[in-house]
Amino acid sequence: MIEESIDFLFHSFLAPKYLVKLGLVQEIIGIKYRKKRQKDLWLEHQEKSKQEIIKTISKLTNKRKALIIGAGLLLDVPLKEFSDQFKEVILVDIFFLQESINEIKQYDNCRFEQVDISSTLKEAYYLWQNHGKNKELFDQKLKNLIYKKPIHFLLEEELDYVLSCNLLSQLSLAFEYFSKKKKMLETTTLKAFLESFETNHIEYLKAFPEETTVHLLTDTERIVVNKEGKELESNPTIDHTLLKDFREQDSWLWDLAYYGEIEKNSALKLKVQSSLLHPKLSHT
Repeated sequence: MIEESIDFLFHSFLAPKYLVKLGLVQEIIGIKYRKKRQKDLWLEHQEKSKQEIIKTISKLTNKRKALIIGAGLLLDVPLKEFSDQFKEVILVDIFFLQESINEIKQYDNCRFEQVDISSTLKEAYYLWQNHGKNKELFDQKLKNLIYKKPIHFLLEEELDYVLSCNLLSQLSLAFEYFSKKKKMLETTTLKAFLESFETNHIEYLKAFPEETTVHLLTDTERIVVNKEGKELESNPTIDHTLLKDFREQDSWLWDLAYYGEIEKNSALKLKVQSSLLHPKLSHT
């Protein structure tokens, strides 16, 4: 606990203020230490994710440049294989911990960029800071962000592979938690804004040129089981209709949390899906 607190304090000085205020830095640190506690439980999912990625990139016809969105803690990113197979690798997340930066720097053809891939989190935070007391004005201005489309890297040349890595269902969570903490009015605008994170991300991925293979790894279902392994409930974590243009490759269950980690008498699993858009793969 002390180690985690020191880690957060160190990185909170490095991160942009809005990320700290939104709780994102604390969440990233929390995932790092949750992974340590759940090491054996998470290992199968991490290895399966890496296998899916390696299987996909091994079949690519061209391997000039790769873009990995949601690279974060590098838990499910086969960095060495990316470096070995591509001329250039761009790893993207909203914030990288120093240990991830150090690991990336070991590979000369890999670089990282700290980018809010949603393009709206910072604006939404400062909208609340500046206009939160005027509920109607805040609601009105927030509407404008619903339709703001991400454009990062869309004009990047020689991009043969784009990976959205276990990110889709997580995009809206920071502002959702922040809105509850600040007791924002649950208006239709706020609901639409939170839903726009998923929709806009999928539209963003579909905006890459057809010659670029787009690979989506995402959880799709949240499953709660009791100590006997019986399913107690199952709920979608994303809107499944958004994936209609993607071709599913594989799916698996991720044992996310032991009994007692999140809920006292139940464990949590996620169904994870690997899908492709614009698959330009060889037949070897």
